Amino acid sequence: MVFLNPPQHGGDLFAASRQYGIAQSDWLDLSTGINPRAYPVDTIDLARCRYLPSDTDALCRVAQEYFRAPLLPVVAAGSQVLIQWLPQLRGHLFRKTARVAVPSIGYAEHAFRWRWAGHELVQYDPRHTDSIDELLQRETIDVLVVINPHNPLATVIEPARLLQWQMELARRDGWLIVDEAFVDAMPQNSVVEYTDRAGLIALRSFGKFFGLPGMRCGFASCDKKIAAALRTAIGPWPLASTTDATAARAYRDRAWQEQMLVELGVIVAANAELLRQFFLDEPALLLAGALFNTLLLPMSRALAIAEQLARAAILIRVIPIDEQFGLLRFGLIDPQRSEDWQRLRSVLAHKLVAI
Repeated sequence: MVFLNPPQHGGDLFAASRQYGIAQSDWLDLSTGINPRAYPVDTIDLARCRYLPSDTDALCRVAQEYFRAPLLPVVAAGSQVLIQWLPQLRGHLFRKTARVAVPSIGYAEHAFRWRWAGHELVQYDPRHTDSIDELLQRETIDVLVVINPHNPLATVIEPARLLQWQMELARRDGWLIVDEAFVDAMPQNSVVEYTDRAGLIALRSFGKFFGLPGMRCGFASCDKKIAAALRTAIGPWPLASTTDATAARAYRDRAWQEQMLVELGVIVAANAELLRQFFLDEPALLLAGALFNTLLLPMSRALAIAEQLARAAILIRVIPIDEQFGLLRFGLIDPQRSEDWQRLRSVLAHKLVAI
């Protein structure tokens, strides 16, 4: 096992508060890609906390129907848990380390956890899907990790392309892991309905689309052999009883889901238009995601903007691409929250001029 420094993530208001001397309650946190209109949870049945969660399979059956998955998915306290376990399971099941292709830009836990488990990493550029085709032809790859839709680039790979890679990997007992944390907002791009195929693993996150990341609930849809190993690794009682009940209710609520798909499109477009107003004259490229918007900027400019916003208690993410360019990712503000909306607008209008 390799001991490395873990990657940093958005949503860490404690660290931001300590760094800038601003109380956590005063921040406008736009550093994560979370639905700003969360699924309504008015009350939590605290009586459920007096008992161990005994029927997690019931939630998995509801999730299976929601995903349209061919097999019962594996549940864990967030897809992060599954990301951590898969490298361990690959080594355990095959009794050797793997060559793992990971995106050079994207959720850093994938690369970190495979390297942590001692596997060999090969990076590809997720901005160009041809780079994956070339990699699979040129290299002997055992595991391919794809983030789809991509975070933070907002690019999408068609399911047919992903299934081509799955078939190629399956011929060598390989795995294709598709991180679908943001796919709920564009479900037509999911490969979950094909996850009875050998070595195809789709990871799903409850918290992002439903706006409840603190409930820590995620799923892996995969073939029976991998699923059985994952369940053994995760162990009993993978979720809190209250999370179990809330997630099941949200997955059954088709009316809310259909309405939210419409609303999210309006919210993303409004946020993108707000950013265009202030970055129209910049050498910037706007990438509109399902639950965030990303600007491609010169790295020095991206860092300066993030610093100015942080000093005004607005937290966003800077993701380096190379020495010259960086990505500035903005989480979504609900336009109906006029105070937050005007706050960002005002800070952008006044702060950017001074940079």
